[in-house]
Amino acid sequence: MLGLLLLYWIGKAFYDLAKTHGKKPWLGAFIGIASYYGLQLVVGGIAFLLTDFDEPLNSGLLGDFGLSILGILIGALGTWGLYRYLKQKWSVTSVETHREILDDDLSL
Repeated sequence: MLGLLLLYWIGKAFYDLAKTHGKKPWLGAFIGIASYYGLQLVVGGIAFLLTDFDEPLNSGLLGDFGLSILGILIGALGTWGLYRYLKQKWSVTSVETHREILDDDLSL
């Protein structure tokens, strides 16, 4: 249940960001949720490669619970980083667009 709330929060943040900057809102929400799941998949893959192939993952260093918490943390931090990057990138683009519009009437 908490996972669904986290996905809603991520999707809504990216949806609002895309809508604010004139991008496709549903694509923004999809990018946010896909980045979260993608980063969790990367964490799981790295954990699989770091464990021995002859012993199960839950008897290794992290265990199931530790791996889940690590995946959630890295997924959330990476998604937050992507959000900050897109927010900064899209706000610079919108400022340049507005600057061209403002200077349009000054040309002779």
